[in-house]
Amino acid sequence: MALRAAVFDLDGVLALPSLASSWDRAEEELALPSGFLNGAFVKGGPDGSSARMMKGEITFSQWMPFMEENCRKCSEDSGICLPENFSINQIFGKALAARKVNDPMLKAALTLKKKGFTTCILTNIWLDDSTQRGSLAQMMCELRPHFDFLIESCRIGMAKPDPQIYKFVLDVLKASPNEVVFLDDFEVNLKPARDLGMVTILVHDTDTALRELEKVTGVQETDTSTLRKLLKDPLLRNFPVYRDGQRWVT
Repeated sequence: MALRAAVFDLDGVLALPSLASSWDRAEEELALPSGFLNGAFVKGGPDGSSARMMKGEITFSQWMPFMEENCRKCSEDSGICLPENFSINQIFGKALAARKVNDPMLKAALTLKKKGFTTCILTNIWLDDSTQRGSLAQMMCELRPHFDFLIESCRIGMAKPDPQIYKFVLDVLKASPNEVVFLDDFEVNLKPARDLGMVTILVHDTDTALRELEKVTGVQETDTSTLRKLLKDPLLRNFPVYRDGQRWVT
């Protein structure tokens, strides 16, 4: 069966630099061990504070003290002292402010949409009540009008890589697994989708991912002038999104 829907992750796919790469730079600047921040972030696994935040059970501000405590515990376990200027709030704020829309990836999504593909953003994201929420809100405002669907983990109570979220996506798209291609920058998020039968693309760098996307869809990228025209098209300003499992229109 031919592909007819494309699902794009936000961080690391539609938005660059990824939080992970920003954390890597922060670790270097603060002389922290490689992977320290990610280790603190995933502490507790599917029942941890980060997983709860991604499922909308707690807000970003409510999560922050848990992350600070996780960092303290990880530093003790590693036998290191956190720098005096260590601030998770500042690290996150800087990382989010640095992210920009990945124009070549957006260009590919617009091309697929123009060719009749249903397009969707699937993102693990939080309810942002922080003082830096403007940068995330601005990015979502830039991207949202150009996709048929936006599925945010914090709005539906499920997060990648929970297999149920991929079934939810298929219900939203009204598609069979083998009709969908899914792009994400983490293999752990791709495996459940692939197990269901979706075509998956691991995004390590944009150029390589786009070549693979062209190969599996048979659709070549559009030219820059067409991209500019599509971005200005008022007909693409509104589209259905999902909140708490229900369809609503912005």
